[in-house]
Amino acid sequence: MPFNRLPVLVGAQILLFLFFTQSTYAKASSTAPAAMENDKAYIQDAYRLAESGDADAQLFIGYRYLEGTDTPRDMERSIRWLTRAAAQDNVTATIILGTVYAEGELVKQDPRLAYQWFNRAAAFGEEVAQARLGLMYLTGEGTIQDLVYAHMWFNIAYANGHEESARLRDDIAQELNRAELSEARSLARQCMRKQYRDC
Repeated sequence: MPFNRLPVLVGAQILLFLFFTQSTYAKASSTAPAAMENDKAYIQDAYRLAESGDADAQLFIGYRYLEGTDTPRDMERSIRWLTRAAAQDNVTATIILGTVYAEGELVKQDPRLAYQWFNRAAAFGEEVAQARLGLMYLTGEGTIQDLVYAHMWFNIAYANGHEESARLRDDIAQELNRAELSEARSLARQCMRKQYRDC
């Protein structure tokens, strides 16, 4: 349904959008393999494992091409390896892909694809991805604009430890009527009971 009340929140959301972009990527970066080594044997072994289907090795190779710290940045190869890792439910690779497509700095921005990757990560209980979905429903980036679902995802993200989501959840609650707020809370409970699947 259309929302005419969104402008009430817009000013704060511009800053919070930047915050979520940074925190999402920071989380992905911090959980990616730390071994960005120049050890040729190590890297060769990682490639061998990646080719054989090891998701962690695929993440390592994809992140290595993304960072470009010890090898030239190559986004085509990075996306290819990260996608292979994400296809095996590697949550870190999934978050990185969502962030890359949401930011649009290293690849062409694609909010709908970003939404798909964040939605996949959210299904594994990843609170940063859940918070990002809340923001996307709030702004209508990559999905429909829906304050009820925005509240739902921020509520879930907060329950899973993403403390910053509480502020946005509470701000949105001020814009919802009693029936909408009740629906948002009910949807959050249902989603958590379903282990975040098909929410």
